[in-house]
Amino acid sequence: MQNICVDLGPVAPEPVPAQKHREPIHGAFVGGSLGIAPLAVWGSAGLGLTSSFRVGLQTRDGWQIALDASPGTLLFGQGPAALGLFDAVVTGGILVRLDEGLSWIFRLGFGGGVIAGASSPYYAAPPPPLGFLEARADLFGVALRTGHRTLFEFTGPSARAILFPSSLNHDLLYMLVIGVAFDRFL
Repeated sequence: MQNICVDLGPVAPEPVPAQKHREPIHGAFVGGSLGIAPLAVWGSAGLGLTSSFRVGLQTRDGWQIALDASPGTLLFGQGPAALGLFDAVVTGGILVRLDEGLSWIFRLGFGGGVIAGASSPYYAAPPPPLGFLEARADLFGVALRTGHRTLFEFTGPSARAILFPSSLNHDLLYMLVIGVAFDRFL
């Protein structure tokens, strides 16, 4: 019996399929956020704590429009007792894709609300409740996609300017907020 050996030459490796990119996250979303304002200046420097709920829409390209409602912002160091803020802000912006699942946040917003609490000696305004207008800019932050329909955002600082038109000096409150947000796409 004879053995026959056949040389097949080099064996080509199996082609590796191209990585499939995930579908961009888009559609309606609901979420919330928590934050700390290590700098809240309104006549004197103080501290703030924030929380909010939000609803919005996001396109496949990352453009967003949302409504943030904050029923629980507290300011400390602005008077004899903590001051409470309720505000609602409409924001628009974009999540600029940096890498798969990672985006840079750029968002601007405008809204208003009311402040409640004891009158403060640091501002020339009528005692609360006191209405205000608000402008907001989120320029530094990242959004991390952690699942098929889940997004976490880390912002810091989010710059906020609050104008009290009924105060004698049209006083401004400035806050820099560092926060984390969670969005669930429907």
